[in-house]
Amino acid sequence: MTTLVEKNLKFWGHNCFSVTFGNTMLLTDPWFSKSGAFFGSWFQYPKNHHFQSKVLDMLETFENSFIFISHEHQEHYDKEFLCNVKKNTTIIIPSYKDKSFKQDCESLNLKVIEIEDTEKFSLSKGF
Repeated sequence: MTTLVEKNLKFWGHNCFSVTFGNTMLLTDPWFSKSGAFFGSWFQYPKNHHFQSKVLDMLETFENSFIFISHEHQEHYDKEFLCNVKKNTTIIIPSYKDKSFKQDCESLNLKVIEIEDTEKFSLSKGF
């Protein structure tokens, strides 16, 4: 049985959550851009820019760090944030037929894993 110290779910704004388990962290759809998305027409409400450095620090403290990005829209795929992520963090994306999103993610020099619709994927033992 796990303790509350081993598991943690935190909301960082918009669609971004972190889930930690043991020495593994999963971050979903991070969007911390101060310049917004879609030519500055969309912004986070409430603002969450001040969390960016804390989230980046958290990613560095975990032995296994993963970021799931659901799709390429700028409020889910914040390239500015991702350019600051440590290089041993793995990006997980859906396996789309069109590989342009995967190629764009790979241009960030981070490891990219594609997951099929019904595929199960283990981030670490028990997670």
